[in-house]
Amino acid sequence: MRTIHWGILGPGHIAEKFADALLHTQGASLEAVASRDPGRSAAFAAKFGVRRHYDSYEKLAEDREIDVIYIATPHGYHLEHALLCLQRGKPVLCEKPMALSFYQAEKMIETARLHGVFLMEAMWTRFLPVIRTAERLIAENQIGPIKNVRADFCFKAEYRPESRLYDLRLGGGSLLDVGVYPVSLCLLLLGVPQTVKAIASLAETGADQVCQAIMQFSDGRSGQMISGFSFHSSISAEIAGEEGIIHLPGHWYRATSLSVQRTDDPPQTIPCMMDYNGFEYQIREVMDCLRQGLTESPLLPHAFTLNTSRVMDIIRLQCGIHYPTAEGETGD
Repeated sequence: MRTIHWGILGPGHIAEKFADALLHTQGASLEAVASRDPGRSAAFAAKFGVRRHYDSYEKLAEDREIDVIYIATPHGYHLEHALLCLQRGKPVLCEKPMALSFYQAEKMIETARLHGVFLMEAMWTRFLPVIRTAERLIAENQIGPIKNVRADFCFKAEYRPESRLYDLRLGGGSLLDVGVYPVSLCLLLLGVPQTVKAIASLAETGADQVCQAIMQFSDGRSGQMISGFSFHSSISAEIAGEEGIIHLPGHWYRATSLSVQRTDDPPQTIPCMMDYNGFEYQIREVMDCLRQGLTESPLLPHAFTLNTSRVMDIIRLQCGIHYPTAEGETGD
């Protein structure tokens, strides 16, 4: 099995979790890290035993020994940094949400296709055992046809206008930061909605503190999501079918078990333990794709990312959320 050599662009908190998973994933090797702050890249390299650290993203993108780059910078920089790598022929795994808007996501995907290189959004939840188990139960018709999906992701965060959570230049707001998880789950299980209705509570910066949306389908199915920074929610999810319910307990996006309950039957708990911290599954998917010479993942294809971006655009524009760096926004 060919070892895949990784580089990390942006050594922040999420990158540390990713690097930790890389060190525990067979066939993966973390070779380089880059930051525009030399001290940060050096400290990250020392912590994780990385051989090379760079003081510019360009140097990482031009490193011939790197097979794929994981982009872990704030949302507002994803387009710039992804294009930097893709235009140099480097495969990319870009942290979620991959872009601020559908226009940006489309531009990134078009660039990847133009240069014939791999690109995937780092929607790590897509590959977790709890989500794959729920998919299997649905495929086995354990709860009948799906009628409704509900998911929430809210936590209380201090209001600091300059933080990445509230600064629109960085893609601030709960929708992009955590709302993308329940939106993605709804689309994964229900498909693309016919109509979307959304409301939000905005902070003084214009970023959403709370965002809610109902997704409706022509056949009567529906999905509900809520995300927020001003209170704690159960962070659970439910998948309701005609003959039962699948419940994903908090925190649903990384739960290690789920319960399935058919109508009039007691609930059954099914373990869904992770091998390490959960990031290893998307890492394996990327490496499998690279070894097969694929330019997109069959489990998380470009079309799914585009559909998610389009729905996210509809939600935020209905809510009056506008990112100053999201060029080409429909409706802006």
